[in-house]
Amino acid sequence: MSDFQSKEIAGIVARSLESISTAASIAELEDARVKCIGKNGELSQQLKTVGKLAPEQRPKFGEEVNAAKQIIEQALNQRLAILKDSLLDSKISSSTIDVTLPGRGMPLGTMHP
Repeated sequence: MSDFQSKEIAGIVARSLESISTAASIAELEDARVKCIGKNGELSQQLKTVGKLAPEQRPKFGEEVNAAKQIIEQALNQRLAILKDSLLDSKISSSTIDVTLPGRGMPLGTMHP
């Protein structure tokens, strides 16, 4: 595997991690996921070039791409957990419940016909 391909994969990982860390919403994070490891993402495009490599270089290249994909997926999962927690915290802080109010009454039954 060439040094250029290694640097290109490292660049993809760096750009992906940066876009993941700057995602401010779950929708932005999903866009970053699609851009990085989606069907037509940067990393998937690299995997499509595996057929052009010499047979002895393919396993090393595949290992490197899969390791990069695992790093990106781990970062995506961590960021998703952070965003879900912050979303839950904002929902909790925005909704106020007055526990001193009386509860909802149960309707009484009706006369049997």
